[in-house]
This record gives sequence, C-alpha cells and structure tokens, in this order.
Amino acid sequence: MKLSNSWPNFGLFFHELESKESEIIFEDDKVIVKTIPLKHRIYTNGFLFEEKVGARKLDLNAVQNYEIDKCYYQKIKNGKDILLEDGRIIENDKLTFIQFHQCVMLFARIRLMTKVLFPLLMK
Repeated sequence: MKLSNSWPNFGLFFHELESKESEIIFEDDKVIVKTIPLKHRIYTNGFLFEEKVGARKLDLNAVQNYEIDKCYYQKIKNGKDILLEDGRIIENDKLTFIQFHQCVMLFARIRLMTKVLFPLLMK
C-alpha cells in the first residue's frame, strides 16, 4: 500500500499463521473461515469461506395439507417435529426443505483444488 500510495478507510489487522493443519480462523453466526495450507516454497494458505446453514425452508404445500397452524411455523423452521391434535407426529423433513450452504473457495492455483480442497471437504 505504501508503494501504491493508497490507504484504506478502515483498520487492517494482520495475524501471522503458522499451522500446517487446517484451522478455523474466524466464525460468527453466518460464516466460518478456515485455512487451507498450500504446498509452496514458502508457507502459504488458501481460505475456505463456508456459509452456515440457516433455518430450514417451509414446504407450504405440506404444512397446509396437514392443516398446521401458523404459530408452529418457527418451530418447524428450527427443525422440530410436530405433534398433531389427533396424536400423529409429523417429521420435520416432511414439512421443510434443506437450505444447502454455499462454499466459496479462493486458491492460488486451480490444480490444488483436487489435491487439497476435495479431501478436506470429504472429511
């Protein structure tokens, strides 16, 4: 930045990484950031930004077919099964859709994806 004579309007904090194993370097309620150590002449990391799975999505057709009251919608979205007045238990997966999380991968080289990323994701 000094050489380009450009400065950000926010603070930058640098944290030196040393682990040769993948580790979580940031986590909040929406995202997890993991390191992916790369094989280079010098110590280098890629980063995996993984969005956390949120609440499940209601299958409104299924919910309406079972005549479930709207006051139970949040419980259903949070993964709970529902007990109907007639005593039947309706499993959550019959009332909701899974919202798949997204992964955004940043790598220095494409060929490392099959050697580093895929084995990491398969664990």
